[in-house]
Amino acid sequence: MFGGNIVLLGVYADPHFSLTSSILTGRSSNSKYTKRLDMLINTYEWMYEQFGKDVDVIAGLGDISDSYVMHAEEITALGECLSFSKGVPEWHVVGNHEKFHKNPGSNSMALLDRIDHITVFDEPAVVNDEVSVMPYQDTVDNDIFYKLSNKVLLSHLNIIGTYVGKRYRIEHGAKPEVLVENFDTVLNGHYHVYSEVKNVVNVGSVVGHSFGDNYLVRYPSIHVFDTNSCEIVKSLENPYAVLFVKFNAVDMDYVFDCINDLNDNRRYVVEITVPYELRDHVGAFMESNNSKVKNCIEAYRIKGKVKSYKDYVREDDVNMMNYSSGKEALIDYINKDDKPAVPKEDVIDFIKSNM
Repeated sequence: MFGGNIVLLGVYADPHFSLTSSILTGRSSNSKYTKRLDMLINTYEWMYEQFGKDVDVIAGLGDISDSYVMHAEEITALGECLSFSKGVPEWHVVGNHEKFHKNPGSNSMALLDRIDHITVFDEPAVVNDEVSVMPYQDTVDNDIFYKLSNKVLLSHLNIIGTYVGKRYRIEHGAKPEVLVENFDTVLNGHYHVYSEVKNVVNVGSVVGHSFGDNYLVRYPSIHVFDTNSCEIVKSLENPYAVLFVKFNAVDMDYVFDCINDLNDNRRYVVEITVPYELRDHVGAFMESNNSKVKNCIEAYRIKGKVKSYKDYVREDDVNMMNYSSGKEALIDYINKDDKPAVPKEDVIDFIKSNM
């Protein structure tokens, strides 16, 4: 049990310390760290400054590290991040990425538990008269929530009914009706997109991770939670989060519009899908001295889309029933080509003489 009256919680989740993320690779020009680690260091400095000494406890809801095995550079960067702390007590709930599943008692955050103001929870626990914690469990025994029953639950869990992406719905894990019965509010990590399901608030990740991210509800953020009112009283968008966005462009004008619409004050990783024949043109633009590209884009990927046979048939609306023969249909198709590779008359003469 932890004594004291806890009123305001500073809450964040899922920073996932790792050298790279998706196509966000390479090192920053003026740093010893990779671009992703630089983003995390800037994030922590900003986060500690925002929370200041106004919150009673900072709650990390899991997956500080991306793996139970941490690279020396990741550990060094995490140490630099923690140096920005104002000394406010911190509670960290162990997430699935941090657990060594062959030995549940081992996790990559155990070392933080040796720091005076930090407590790492790798087992379910009642912290005080207001807060309980539930770290990640491979298999959730819903009966445990009756033992943890409290005002607030801090967790890193699969919760039945939560959607991951647009189609996949979680079918195994904590039952929402049991959580409602035992807690006023559940603040849950694990899911990188902010959402609310009954009394569960999936707070979302504090940073961007991949092209699977979704920013329709909220950009990566930190939150201040009031345990008296059981409400998030403040959410602050992380200005250092690199955002992953996709564009599906039909021409270069659309590419220009998408890039120009990017926020000048944010950093992006971009995937652009265009007709295959435009790939080189887009590549040349992305390597140009365009100010928006230089100032806003950390990394990009270009994908060429090749039309299928059905696409061509649909576009040209070729209906063989309208022609007396395949030869007539082919000649008509050639005549419609605005930019033939060879003179139309040569092709038509060849068809007439060989079909």
